[in-house]
Amino acid sequence: MSSRNYILSSLVLAVSACGGGTNGTKLNDLTASEIVDLSASPSDDLTSAGSDDADNSNLGDDGGMGSDVIDGGSMIACKMPMPFPFMNGTGMVTGDTSTSLNYTSSTCGGVLSPDRVYELDITTLQTIQVSVVPSAASPDFDPIISLRDDCASEDPTHELGCSEVGAGSTVSITKVVKPGKYFLWVDGYNGTVGQYTLKVTSGTPPANDTCTGAQALTFKANSASATFDTSFAGNDGSGTCSGSGPDVVYSFSLTMAQSLSVTVTPDASSPDYTPAIYVRKVCDDMTPANELGCASAPMAGPATLDIPALAAGSYFLWVSGDSTSSAGKATVSLTLGTALVGASCGLPAMLTFTGSTATATTDTTSSADTGLGNCGGSGPDLVYQFTTPMPQKITATVTPDSASKTYQPTVYIRSKCGDSSTEIACGMSGTAGAATSAIAPTAPAGTYFVTVDGYSGSSGKSTLTVTLDMTQPPPANDSCSAPQMVAVPSTTMGDTTFATPDLGGALSSVCDVNFSGDFPGRDLVYAFTAKTTGTVKAKVTPTGNWDPLLWVTPATCTADGSKCTAADDTNGSAMADTLSIAVKAGTTYFVVVDSNDLTSFGAFSLQLQ
Repeated sequence: MSSRNYILSSLVLAVSACGGGTNGTKLNDLTASEIVDLSASPSDDLTSAGSDDADNSNLGDDGGMGSDVIDGGSMIACKMPMPFPFMNGTGMVTGDTSTSLNYTSSTCGGVLSPDRVYELDITTLQTIQVSVVPSAASPDFDPIISLRDDCASEDPTHELGCSEVGAGSTVSITKVVKPGKYFLWVDGYNGTVGQYTLKVTSGTPPANDTCTGAQALTFKANSASATFDTSFAGNDGSGTCSGSGPDVVYSFSLTMAQSLSVTVTPDASSPDYTPAIYVRKVCDDMTPANELGCASAPMAGPATLDIPALAAGSYFLWVSGDSTSSAGKATVSLTLGTALVGASCGLPAMLTFTGSTATATTDTTSSADTGLGNCGGSGPDLVYQFTTPMPQKITATVTPDSASKTYQPTVYIRSKCGDSSTEIACGMSGTAGAATSAIAPTAPAGTYFVTVDGYSGSSGKSTLTVTLDMTQPPPANDSCSAPQMVAVPSTTMGDTTFATPDLGGALSSVCDVNFSGDFPGRDLVYAFTAKTTGTVKAKVTPTGNWDPLLWVTPATCTADGSKCTAADDTNGSAMADTLSIAVKAGTTYFVVVDSNDLTSFGAFSLQLQ
């Protein structure tokens, strides 16, 4: 019979056997069979000889759960990581975190749970799949697996992968690795501990694992399909809706605008696979603007993505898993159909004007959600395009059909489709079934896109009416050069609708109350000269549902706001804002009525007292 004692302070493993002496064998020198035995045995605590930790008394009230990470713990444990028995592309060990200490944590968690580390030696370039399977004897164990290229480093840049799913669930990481030493940390989430099996298998990644090897799909009778296996694919990206698992990439081209339906059906051999699908215009561009559609299965099983309209051109289809542990065999099927005109920026519906008015009958129920306006709009949407030959006032009104009583429309106007930074007007209906308008009072000549959307995912039938009117010149007090002089006390009426948004572009830090650096809305300037030293209160009250703000600069009107001394944008739409101004007798003060949104403007009253 043999006994084992692990001495952390000296980082030497002493192994003594009956009738034999003691040798200084390090943990890394043990055989694979010994490692399997040690990992599964409660007697393999890595504790200081003779310390109180030998019986887990310092691991928390539950004998291992709830303890904080030991200071310098990862460096201690990494002095003698357990060698992982990896031969002929596969390996497996069993273990129990309840008999260990809390040495480290990962980006997935593990701050409160004990953990174990294994060293994995890789000799050739290959894809490995690392899995931790909780034992049936530990149903509450919520395992974490973390793969590092530097054992003791807790820097996220040295973590090549991390996975956590839930109590009793298998977690896995798939990663392409170069020859070298890697370290597998088995941890627990939120203080959980338990028995587990750690498995590592290797395989060849699929040819279409990355953009450079994207598999071209060919359509026959508007259909195309392919089979794949992501078990040894890497995770090279994700979609806006999901897709953090291993993935494969396909490419396809359209010669004309068409609709696209994609379905991924897991193979019977992969019953736990939960696929995710997304389509991009540029393969490796992960920005939301480049993504044309994304969908994932709500649970293990098929996933379907429907895109109502894709313009003629080339596209990339990504198929992934909804989590880092979701991979398997499946079939992807693509079907092309008739494009829904207006369903995307690539295929906007053209508006035709009769005189100064254009109308269109809209139905967003069959479209997709391709974006939202600055005032809202997370429902399916349709895009309309038109061009104005001269500066004009643009009014876009959406009136829901009487049958679409739950439809709460939003509508927004942009000079570049899909780019929210070019939005010049946005309107949202206050209640379901009510009409709403977006008004751009001073739109320059050019091309514009009107998007009919829905608040909080709503959709329905409606009528879009776009009206073009002659624009009006800005008010006389539109700039610092000609402020409107007002008295104290006084009440003055104004309207920023046709004002130019040219003030407050570089606010002083004290006035940057919205932490944006500027006030981009339409603005007007008022001025008064203080008769006495004291305090003047300025109050702006909007007429209608828009959100004004106030800012002030003394002595000299500085247009960019860099000399601003006070500002207030405390309240929201349809609510007054008030500013207390400390004044000195004989000094002139410039009060600017502004807004924090180019699409927010209207009539108001300015009261000074």
